[in-house]
Amino acid sequence: MDTVTRATVVRRRVAALSVAVLGGLLAVAALVPTATSSAWQDRVYADADVLILPNLVPNELDAGVGFTCALVVGDMWCWGEGGDGQLGVGTTADAGVPVSAGNGVTAMVVGTADSVNAGNGYACGASGGRAYCWGAGGGKLGDFNVAEPYLVPGSSVPTAVYDLPAGTGNQYQSPLYNQVVRDVVAGQDISCAVTEITAPANTPGACWGLQVGLTRPPSPAPQSWANAPITLPSIAQDPNSQLPAGVPISSLTSDFEDACFIAAGIDYCWGTNEQGQLGVGSVNVPYPYPVRVLQGAMPAGPVDAIAAGPFHTCAIAAAQVFCWGLASGGRLGIGFVPGAQTTPAAVIGLGGRSMVAVSAGDASTCALESTGQAWCWGSNSAGQLGTTQVPLFGSSEEPVAVQQPAGIRFTAISAGANHVCAIADDNIYCWGAAGTLGTGAGQVVAPVPSVPVTATWSTP
Repeated sequence: MDTVTRATVVRRRVAALSVAVLGGLLAVAALVPTATSSAWQDRVYADADVLILPNLVPNELDAGVGFTCALVVGDMWCWGEGGDGQLGVGTTADAGVPVSAGNGVTAMVVGTADSVNAGNGYACGASGGRAYCWGAGGGKLGDFNVAEPYLVPGSSVPTAVYDLPAGTGNQYQSPLYNQVVRDVVAGQDISCAVTEITAPANTPGACWGLQVGLTRPPSPAPQSWANAPITLPSIAQDPNSQLPAGVPISSLTSDFEDACFIAAGIDYCWGTNEQGQLGVGSVNVPYPYPVRVLQGAMPAGPVDAIAAGPFHTCAIAAAQVFCWGLASGGRLGIGFVPGAQTTPAAVIGLGGRSMVAVSAGDASTCALESTGQAWCWGSNSAGQLGTTQVPLFGSSEEPVAVQQPAGIRFTAISAGANHVCAIADDNIYCWGAAGTLGTGAGQVVAPVPSVPVTATWSTP
């Protein structure tokens, strides 16, 4: 997502098709935005200057639980629920329209914001080679506050994830020390950062959270591992790990108590595995280190994308979508299956289509075809399937076409808990639960994408 050459990163609930992220960030630290026009390109500042940025399109998007964040040339905009400070703008107010954190409050937004990822009550991002998180506390932010994890306060502005060397007292050397962070994902109880690998012994990443699920380092240990990064171990750090040493990660996704990633075209997962979402042929057998997902119905060859929901996981291989984990409500898209599917199974009804992206929500899933057509399946409790062909509060066990506005082609899609957002050729559209749509006051459930987010673009 930055100027570093890398494979496409498909994080939790976000996937993109040929969306090139523009390097660099707006150098506007001295200007405080007070209003915006109805498009991304016009922004009015308090000192009466008008900065016009023509033809800007959101270049990254991620939908979390009740809120969404996007990047526009490195400037972060969020909307929806804000009660935990997850919008990153210094308040705990909800926002019916996008609000900008580009007001100079942190290095996260006035430096080089490269990525943003929305979780459950908090969000994280990468900027200038460092990891940042904001929103709910309790170990989600990774800032090494050594209070009892559940008592760690949150932050309504981006806060640096602990990346210091060993020091005195309770300090220890963070696995992020002297590393270049290129992406960060936020789930519910697991957050992770992806780093550049500059030597075979280096870690490809680090994770933190109350249920990080990884083998912890030996004593002496900090008092609050839950709120400090620990290594995402390769076999060099943990002999039980199935991740070879020195292999970079090209995709990382997390949610609830499990996480998955792709390295050298191979998919790996770890965590509690309550519903078989690790794809290793078992249920409720935890793995505190990365293990390879079984091939199941997937063809031999590289896995191109992976996305985790709370209790299910989906991936793309050979331009087709495969899912596994909890099957109830149709979230796997494989027809009726009782209980759990513990190995990858092919999503039905997409044969012959070239699928390029997948995003897992809480009880639904969406995928993007190379033509720009979106498909969704699973729960339609708030209209998140994007079609009137499935009634509200109903569900579909196989993919249905999202009813996109005429002529609108999506280039990225992200499924949240009960809403979905997508980047079109020149705009953002959201559908599903009221309050998540970014379209201003008076929002009601939107069963199809119809009104672009930027139609009422403004500050609170």
